[in-house]
Amino acid sequence: MRHHIRPLKNLCSLLLLAGIVAGCAADPSYREVPSYRETTLRDRAPQNNPANNPINNKSTVSNLSGNLEKALSASLYEENKNHVALLLPLTHENARVRTLARDMFNAALLALFDTQKIEPHNIAHQITLSLHDTHGTTDGAKAAMQAAIDGNAQLVIGPLFAYTAQAISPLVRTHKIPTLTFSNDRRLIEQQRPAHLWLLGFLPDQNMERVSRAAIAQGLTRFGALVPDGDYGTRTLERFQAHIERYGGEVLQAETYPIKAESMFAPVRSLARFESRRAAYETRLALLVQEARTHARTHNITLTSNPDKKASAERKAKAKLDSLFAAITATAPHLAARYTALAKRETEGEIVYDAIFIPEGGLALRSLAPLLPYYDIDPRFVKFIGTSLWDDAALAREPALHGGWYAAPETHLKEAFVRHFNKTYQYNPPRLAALAYDSVALAARLASLYTPDPFTSDILTDPNGFRGIEGIMRLTRDGANERGLAIYEITAKKPRRIAPAPANFVEHDRDIRAALSAAQSLNQ
Repeated sequence: MRHHIRPLKNLCSLLLLAGIVAGCAADPSYREVPSYRETTLRDRAPQNNPANNPINNKSTVSNLSGNLEKALSASLYEENKNHVALLLPLTHENARVRTLARDMFNAALLALFDTQKIEPHNIAHQITLSLHDTHGTTDGAKAAMQAAIDGNAQLVIGPLFAYTAQAISPLVRTHKIPTLTFSNDRRLIEQQRPAHLWLLGFLPDQNMERVSRAAIAQGLTRFGALVPDGDYGTRTLERFQAHIERYGGEVLQAETYPIKAESMFAPVRSLARFESRRAAYETRLALLVQEARTHARTHNITLTSNPDKKASAERKAKAKLDSLFAAITATAPHLAARYTALAKRETEGEIVYDAIFIPEGGLALRSLAPLLPYYDIDPRFVKFIGTSLWDDAALAREPALHGGWYAAPETHLKEAFVRHFNKTYQYNPPRLAALAYDSVALAARLASLYTPDPFTSDILTDPNGFRGIEGIMRLTRDGANERGLAIYEITAKKPRRIAPAPANFVEHDRDIRAALSAAQSLNQ
């Protein structure tokens, strides 16, 4: 049975201050930015942290973050009944991964500080956090999980990678310990998923669902898709098609491309149906030239052309056509105008797509995007849509993507967290640090809300969900998660929000029902 410690209305206001709401997301009034309070912690945690030691051990805490002992109250060092274990690759062979693990650990500590300051005599006595090093290996993950089990952990947060999460799955299944992995690999839950394992990572499926729904709501129903070769592309395309069909749209054509930039031309050319459109263009141009020459002969217009002898054959041919239509401009302005319009493009016939989906990011996206207008897919008339991989400031420098849409969490929440983290540690956190913060804050809040067992499946999968740095989120019975996402448009400056994220899951579910109802109308 669940036991609320205090009235729900007052509790929700309190929890917003810590950046996460448990069981309060149904109230549509909770839109405000979390109010973070500065802590006295200033030192960055060392890159190689001791592992497999509870954070409530004072010597361990001192080693982990220098002056951390001064910043924490003594209550955090007490033995508490709710033991939460954090599994991270602190000594991974890759330095960048080690740095990421350190940053995620720092975010987890920050969550403890914040929850302690909000309710020091309640939350601080509800949770003990222990840190375990997976080394970034399967054997290390198993050992870390076993250490958490031996330490009587009631909730495990981590590990970071799918392969390490897969390695601990048998232990999760055997010991029935609720485990929130940072991975977003659905394969972990699609085949023999342990009943107590959930994915915390951002699922591409959610981004596709949200942006598909938004596009179709704006009347864009005919879609093309460009997806990368391999398993990711195959799975992504399958899910995208399912969402488009669910909401009443249609994927007319999809092409796959290899990662090498020089090999991207052919798939884009095929998606643009460039050959047939180019043939139609040449046919129309030939008919127009024939009509212009007939007009010139009929009106005894003398044609002159003095192309550059060093010019290419293509340039010489173009110069002759320019000369022809210049000569008849006075007597046949309509023909000259048609030629001027044709000269601005290389194909004839409209693109059959209302929107084109590109689930790519980084350098690959910046290599791919300019090829679309190159093959006469004009972003002024065809909407380009993507996933949260498009949540990248560098894309503002790619004109072909201006006007493109993608789904992502509300930026103001993330920006508030970045400022808070930077004020504490003197550097900006990576994106995954917010997940570490949210997960530890969630554990602390659940421990304060529910006794004696705060981490049951029923509590973790509360349909009202929770609210954190990345917006609203709820864990589902199948081991996945759902999030409330906003729609952003890429501009030359910074992304512009064109549709807000839902304030709660009541609003989220209502929006989906409305979209499904509209889809039925489209299909009738």
